[in-house]
Amino acid sequence: MKKVFLEKRSLNKIFIVLASFALAVLIYLLFRSRKLFYYQIVELMNLDSHVRSIRKVVWVYRKHIPNWVIYSLPDGLWLFSMGVSILHNRVFYKKAQNIFNIIFFTMIGIEVFQGSMEDMVLL
Repeated sequence: MKKVFLEKRSLNKIFIVLASFALAVLIYLLFRSRKLFYYQIVELMNLDSHVRSIRKVVWVYRKHIPNWVIYSLPDGLWLFSMGVSILHNRVFYKKAQNIFNIIFFTMIGIEVFQGSMEDMVLL
């Protein structure tokens, strides 16, 4: 039986990891402070005017969204995506394992960098 690089199950897991991470970033961009690390990336990509216009539209619905969705759900989504990556790494597909490791370390790096940026803003 030939092992196929990134068979359909692996692609589904990669999609789940990236989708949950993207949803968490979207919540940060639309509902959290603009002093966070993600806004610096948005500004570097010259997308800040688009994000601000979307924020104005979404802000109308802010009062209908519970606080736990805005402040706790992104952390849960990151934890979920990290857990899926780690569980998927048990399968010994080296190429898929490398992709998930890159995603995993990128997520950790962004969180660490964001924390250091928040500390710098507070100073």
